[in-house]
Amino acid sequence: METRNNKPVIFLNRVEMEGKALIKLYYKTDEKIVQRIKQNDWINYNVKLSAWCVNYTEKNIGLVKELFSDIAEVSTKYLEWKQWTQPRISANNIGLGYYDRQALEKREILPCITLFPYEKEGKRLVGFKYIFPKDQYYEIDNSNVFNRVKEMGIWSVDANKFS
Repeated sequence: METRNNKPVIFLNRVEMEGKALIKLYYKTDEKIVQRIKQNDWINYNVKLSAWCVNYTEKNIGLVKELFSDIAEVSTKYLEWKQWTQPRISANNIGLGYYDRQALEKREILPCITLFPYEKEGKRLVGFKYIFPKDQYYEIDNSNVFNRVKEMGIWSVDANKFS
């Protein structure tokens, strides 16, 4: 947090909580500020917001400024700042023109293949289990790259840099 004239800064931020407008106090931990807050029962700690808050009124903004004027600078720079919220995303696209672009199509879910090392007859191999569609199965089975290990129900390939 900033400091001005060697005083800590308390930033005020307007928030909505259960339909009620509040002012949240943001400040770098300072014992003088905490003591001053605890001396004033109209400043309440909000557990859900994890911050000290007061009701949002012009009068309370003035009271906070006056209350801390001798020990801290009170800034309303972020009083109307609102946290960025994500745009709603449908199941089939991302962005929805929110970024002034066409929506991106959702990519189909790709299958996951887990590779594992194993040894057979003193030969180091990499194995994986996957059920290929018929057209791909025959193509892969006829290739000289992968070997089908029927007794284990897996495919294997030699464990070397090329493979």
